[in-house]
Amino acid sequence: MSNEYNASAAKFMYETLCTALDNRGWTYTRHDDDLTITYGVNGDDLPMDFILRVVKDAPIFQLFSPMPFSVPEDKRVDGAVAVSTANWGCVNGCFDYDVNDGKIMFKLTQCFRDSLIGDECIQYLLGLGCYMVDKYNDRFLALSKGIMSLGQFLEKENE
Repeated sequence: MSNEYNASAAKFMYETLCTALDNRGWTYTRHDDDLTITYGVNGDDLPMDFILRVVKDAPIFQLFSPMPFSVPEDKRVDGAVAVSTANWGCVNGCFDYDVNDGKIMFKLTQCFRDSLIGDECIQYLLGLGCYMVDKYNDRFLALSKGIMSLGQFLEKENE
């Protein structure tokens, strides 16, 4: 695949993602130089920030949502177990966890090599990102603040 094709396909995917966000009526910020889009969504409890990025050198785009807090050092092992538990049920996407600094981030990657990713697929991925982050962000925060124990987190997961 030539670099010219990569750049053309990446730009087309970027515009397709912007159109999908327009179709949802969402407000977002374009970062055209690095094919990145940022936006925020209000969930049931915590506000959620998202980053959509088209990778220029590979036929993929990624959706990221960093949690607006870090797990404190004394709760990092519990955080690792909680993130692992949450990931067990993820069909698409996952939570990344850095045990060194306690940062948690939802990540989803989609390949578009030799494909046309349509609005329905993008709407599904946007919705999935919101659903997963909204489902777990308050639980991760409660665990990190000691409001919820690891046992309670695991019980909630098994409901």
